Amino acid sequence: MIANNERERKWNGSFNRRGDRRGCLTTHGCAGTRLYEIWCGMKKRCYNSKDKRYKNYGGRGITVCNEWRSSFESFYEWATANGYSDSLTIDRVDVNGNYCPENCRFVTALEQARNTTRNHFVTAFGETKTISEWAETSGISQDVIKDRLNKLHWTPEEAVSIKTLKIGGKRNVSYS
Repeated sequence: MIANNERERKWNGSFNRRGDRRGCLTTHGCAGTRLYEIWCGMKKRCYNSKDKRYKNYGGRGITVCNEWRSSFESFYEWATANGYSDSLTIDRVDVNGNYCPENCRFVTALEQARNTTRNHFVTAFGETKTISEWAETSGISQDVIKDRLNKLHWTPEEAVSIKTLKIGGKRNVSYS
């Protein structure tokens, strides 16, 4: 997708705020693609204080490495060499780290949702997982696990492994 001739400039089909094509020319021919939108989104979250997500990115000191910030082509080369596909999204391995080759990867939306600052991790039986992951593997709802840990003060092992049955309208611990 990158234009063969670096000096070749193509109109990306859009107009700027003044209604003309100035500022809408690209050298890579990728404007409007999903990958280009991901690149623009990274920069917007980190550097545009008017973006609604800025407080969670740039407002926390998260930046885009100089190589990517100044060159879509550099980001494109890294992305295509590191598993990018239209079904994946960019994810920072360390949620407090910057957007850079050492800290980024492409993952599914579910994997990304599990890698946020909002997640609560629980270690039970020597294994650390999010509460939603424990809920999936144990068959116990997230709300029940949270209540057991926070209100009933159960151990993590009890919270994620003891199933209950309702007998006569009362909840009784039945098996693990």
